[in-house]
Amino acid sequence: MIEAMLLGGTLGPAEPWQYIGYTLAGSGSDMILEGGLPNGVQPGDLLVGMVSGRNYGGVVGQLQMTAEGWLYWSNGSGDSRTDWVCAARYTEGLALPRWEQPYSRYVRICVMAFRAPGWSSISLEHQNAPMQYASVTTRARNTLLINIGVTPETTRNWYANIGSELEYQRVDIEGGPGLYVSEANVAEPKTVDDIYVNASSGAERNLILSAY
Repeated sequence: MIEAMLLGGTLGPAEPWQYIGYTLAGSGSDMILEGGLPNGVQPGDLLVGMVSGRNYGGVVGQLQMTAEGWLYWSNGSGDSRTDWVCAARYTEGLALPRWEQPYSRYVRICVMAFRAPGWSSISLEHQNAPMQYASVTTRARNTLLINIGVTPETTRNWYANIGSELEYQRVDIEGGPGLYVSEANVAEPKTVDDIYVNASSGAERNLILSAY
């Protein structure tokens, strides 16, 4: 786990997570990029924004998340920043997720929404490049695991898994830049092994989030 946002509470939501929807946007010329919010979002929902872009050689390439009110996981500066993904609890007036880039390139932006009244924490558990098998030990009931794959290249298909959990595929884009997202609700605290997203190009970055 690289970093966590704690908002109070440790038991986890009383009910399983509900998937609300996602938006997808793409841009190849703008230096400032914004994602939209899914229809049906309500105050308290979990929002997760993610970026997949061409020509970054497997690194972010100075792409920076700049919107206020959003959490991003910073693990250094420049290309070591983890601005691939950000998260927020939705409130009225929340700024749209926004990234800035120093040069023109094609970028896909995806924003997803999930609902579980009483959720209190979101963590970036793993950021692997290229793919490797990962484990997550959940700490509360009804933990949401979000499994994200991004790649600057095309991929004939993605191979993904969230251990033995019931997994729901939400986004599957094979054309470059590729993007894959699936999620699973883990009912009780346990260790979930063999989590991964793998692109046939071998240039993927696998990000694994947990929320409860």
